Amino acid sequence: LQAREELRRAPHRDGRELGDGALAKAHVERDRVEPPALACGTGLRRAVIRRAFAGLAALALLLERLELEVELQQALDGAQLAVHYQPIYQLPGGRPAGVEALVRWRWNGEEISPAVFIPIAEESGSIIEIGRFVLREACREAAGWPVKLRVAVNISALQIQDGGLPDLVAN
Repeated sequence: LQAREELRRAPHRDGRELGDGALAKAHVERDRVEPPALACGTGLRRAVIRRAFAGLAALALLLERLELEVELQQALDGAQLAVHYQPIYQLPGGRPAGVEALVRWRWNGEEISPAVFIPIAEESGSIIEIGRFVLREACREAAGWPVKLRVAVNISALQIQDGGLPDLVAN
């Protein structure tokens, strides 16, 4: 409705008034064809441009996400993931009680936040392989520590649904 009002107020070109039909067809002016949004008022033109940029921004985000998904799979294959440990302390007293194993990804010399790559891993299913890697690596490293500490490893609901978690933990 707002677009129609904008078209009614549109300026005359070559002696012809642009009306409702301008939405469906191009305006022809001196051997040049203009899309309807460019041939009519500024408000509609801005709306079309905003929508086009919003579409481009959404496409750019999708492409970036797909690129990260591919790169994440390559990170699994190419040893770009690492396990870091966050200490857990007992209260009271502050004695070390254990550690939490945390996965980190270094990509192109830059650390990618887990807040970015974990949701992508969840959606793509690669979280199962990442979880296997973290559990194996944390157990392997903890077995060599001089002090026995508890090791907490975060798991995904997908790992539980996959059914392989009990065997992975047992091994």
